Amino acid sequence: RPSPPLYVILNWSRDNALEPPGQSAAAAHAGAPDIAFYLPYLTLVAGLALSALLTAITWSLSSTRTRAVALAATMIQSLRQSEEQFRLSLDHAPIGVALVAPGGGFLRVNRALCELLGYTQEELLATNVQTITHLGDLESDQAQARAMLQGKISRYQIEKRYVHRDGQSIPALLSVSLLRQADGTPRYFICQVLDFRQHQLVQEMLRAAAETDSLTGLRNRASIHRRITTALGRLHADPDRSFAVLFVDFDRFKAVNDTLGHEAGDEVLVEVGQRLRSTLRQDDLVCSLTDTDNVAARLGGDEFIILLERVSQVPAVLTIVERLQARLAEPFAIQGKSLVISASIGVAMAGPEHARAEQILRDADVAMYHAKSSGPGCYRIYDPAMRACGAA
Repeated sequence: RPSPPLYVILNWSRDNALEPPGQSAAAAHAGAPDIAFYLPYLTLVAGLALSALLTAITWSLSSTRTRAVALAATMIQSLRQSEEQFRLSLDHAPIGVALVAPGGGFLRVNRALCELLGYTQEELLATNVQTITHLGDLESDQAQARAMLQGKISRYQIEKRYVHRDGQSIPALLSVSLLRQADGTPRYFICQVLDFRQHQLVQEMLRAAAETDSLTGLRNRASIHRRITTALGRLHADPDRSFAVLFVDFDRFKAVNDTLGHEAGDEVLVEVGQRLRSTLRQDDLVCSLTDTDNVAARLGGDEFIILLERVSQVPAVLTIVERLQARLAEPFAIQGKSLVISASIGVAMAGPEHARAEQILRDADVAMYHAKSSGPGCYRIYDPAMRACGAA
């Protein structure tokens, strides 16, 4: 119970001091709480809680907004960088590139396409694909575009002709894909145009590289193998035809590499290639990568093959062999030194017994080893008895 001084100070009567807090005597007797007494306190607590909640919500919204603004700024910057990279890639692409509306109008073109077709950028943007497409190729091109718009194909590639500003036809290889909106609506075509003349030139260069010996510039093993296979096909179609294969190997070439080094050996091989070309040309037997009748090739190391498809008589073949040996026996000026290197040559005349290139190459190789056994600078014509001697 509170002490008398306390309830006196609070101006309570003694009966009030004995009542439970917030209850009148009647209420206490009835057991019912007096809510009005707590209401100011509850209001204060609720106000403080609401104020704290609103403060937290405001801070959270402010923080979220700041992060959202920063994220949006980052995304915009990345988008701008991507657009700039795309623009630079398009403008500086080595082939023609264009963005084309579904209706055929140009939306964007690069410099390579302008140079290919002879138009300025402004002139192309003012026209459409149909106008600069050759009439003979227009329908097939549009049919492919319609199929792509309908979702039947995702991309296509065709050979077509464009019309240059001066009226000439430009053969090209066209590759097309389609960019769509998020809802699937077509946005624009992405067209890549490769000058077919340049494409053919590149293909020729790749083909030449695949068939050429990198050191001497002559044909390589795979190339001469295909040429001999082709020659055998002609022989089997016309039994009266014939041709010769020469297998050339240099005597004591290993000594050059061992004494002067492989660089000197490579110089000798390069000069050999040049001498083979010049000697064959003396008889108008041009050695090149075109489809001539007579070609030379390097198998590897110091081994060479010569195909004489236009020479079918043994005396004529031997005339060329002797000329080759004389030319190859001339001194080589390598690293300030004069080197004399002879060549052994095996000759095989093609016949019906040769079904594959490997067989006539094997016969020429056998003849070459018999030439070597006869001494430096010799040649031999293959005879079946040579193989029997080798087996013995």
